[in-house]
Amino acid sequence: TETNQKPAAKLPASKTALPKPKDKTTVSPKIINFPLPEPREGKRYKKSECVEIAREYPKGSPLRRTAIEAMLYRGYVPSSMKTVYRLLARDEKGLNIIDNDWADRGSPPLLTNDEVDKIIQVLKQEDGRIYGKADVEQLLVNAAREKMWKQGENPEETTIRF
Repeated sequence: TETNQKPAAKLPASKTALPKPKDKTTVSPKIINFPLPEPREGKRYKKSECVEIAREYPKGSPLRRTAIEAMLYRGYVPSSMKTVYRLLARDEKGLNIIDNDWADRGSPPLLTNDEVDKIIQVLKQEDGRIYGKADVEQLLVNAAREKMWKQGENPEETTIRF
């Protein structure tokens, strides 16, 4: 049996061509020429310095975004847009901006390896006591809370999980 179907119409070449990907190496002259002060110490901004500069521009404005992009482009901030906006959000909530080192990726650890090693040494010194998972987690949480208090943060406002 024959079917009375028409052959599929061919689209013009302009409709079938894949869109060209945007060149991600192109940087806007607005970013390149954006006026930023030199870092006060060294080659990078401290976290508080970065927030201070970004805060000069209205929240949600294209100027604030361009200022942050310029900081990243020049290497004054060795992090990401998201990290800078996270710092600005902390500042808006009235939380302290701690000038520790910029993390390579993700959030900084709650405790350093040295701090965990100290906890382990304390545990080893106690004769024959056996610690369960919940005991060790509670020791780590307590150590993280103590560290947050020392840094001027309120650990009661944060959920600490290991």
